[in-house]
Amino acid sequence: MGRVDPRLHLFAVEGSSYAVSTDYLRFARIEPEAAGAARRGGPADPVLNRLGVPLDPPGQKRFRFAPPDTLVLMLTYACNMACRYCCQGEIPDVRENHMSRAVAYRAVDWLMRNSEDAETVNIGFFGGEPLIRFSLMKKIAAYAGRRAKAAGKRVRYGIMTNGLLLTDQVIDFLAGKHVQVTVSFDGPAAVQNRNRPLKGGGRSFRLIAGRIRRLLARCPDALLRSTLYAGTDPDQVIQTARRLGFRQCRIEKVSSSLLAEGKKNDEAASSGQMAAHLRRQGERFLAAVRERDAAGLQRIAVDSAFMEGVRQMFQLARAGAPVRRRWFSCGAGRQLLAVAANGGLYPCPRFLALPEYRLGSVYEDGFRGELHRKSLIIHSEDCRLCWARYYCGGGCVVEHLGRTGSIFLANPDTCRLRRARIETESG
Repeated sequence: MGRVDPRLHLFAVEGSSYAVSTDYLRFARIEPEAAGAARRGGPADPVLNRLGVPLDPPGQKRFRFAPPDTLVLMLTYACNMACRYCCQGEIPDVRENHMSRAVAYRAVDWLMRNSEDAETVNIGFFGGEPLIRFSLMKKIAAYAGRRAKAAGKRVRYGIMTNGLLLTDQVIDFLAGKHVQVTVSFDGPAAVQNRNRPLKGGGRSFRLIAGRIRRLLARCPDALLRSTLYAGTDPDQVIQTARRLGFRQCRIEKVSSSLLAEGKKNDEAASSGQMAAHLRRQGERFLAAVRERDAAGLQRIAVDSAFMEGVRQMFQLARAGAPVRRRWFSCGAGRQLLAVAANGGLYPCPRFLALPEYRLGSVYEDGFRGELHRKSLIIHSEDCRLCWARYYCGGGCVVEHLGRTGSIFLANPDTCRLRRARIETESG
């Protein structure tokens, strides 16, 4: 059998053959004969013509980078829970366990100056458990509001919380400031209690579930973020999210490479579970569309990662739709930076355990972002040769780093899952 032309990716779903243009992000169902010929190394032009794309590959992009507009503040390294997969132990011992008000205000000032002409800036509250520092959070929001008004900017807020401290006072603040809330919660009671026990022991599901319901009454667009350990059924996670009242749930697998021995996750197994879940979601989606099953579509719509991909594929399938290649998976180290408790700047919160990736400080203007301006699509051989490169943007560089020791060498389990997602959603 010959080699398939690198401008094409071929796959099958439920007996039907599909082709993807790796350069121009177009996809379509093709006849089995055409798929067979292409798999045998035959000419790609007939299939590319069927996809309606140019026969020549695109030129390399020249990047223009926007200034940073998002800071995620590590308010504290302390936490009131003891999650089994927490990588906090990798963060070096630091004198500054909590961010001071002086550092927080410096970070706000840095953002206002260095965001240049950005009309909207974003501040994220992170930990540990950031609500341990709720008093500081309120001061930061008040200060940032004044500074943004003086600079002619808008400021938006986000928080990642375990939900344990969602009191009525906290919920009033989050609703009043229109904070985008993400709750880390792993789903069914047995899973949540096993993976995310209280500090010192004790079950967390019932305590937090009640607080979540009060939160959603005021902040209905809050997102549930579930971390998938091998052996957890993603379907049950989505069902629990719906029962609690979430409109959106995002499931991400545990990055075993970031954990100490004894906490390791079977990434191959959890990636396989997620890939199987995506296939089931794709089948359910098609069935619901065929049967005009609105209730079925609403059940699927809670799965935000799946629906993001579906929307992307619908956009790409529109006749005349512009080709939007992803050259980066996210804005880490460019538009987004994390601020350590001592004021150090890092590419994102997941880099805070890696002092060698420090990019600067809120006490200095600018930051050293050259490394993260290198697109993996160009600088990583794994990504450069991958058919999914322009859909994916290279994937999470921290997951690559933890698994392979380099942000430019891909984590194979992460990549396998991303490719499965694209095939499911385009098929």
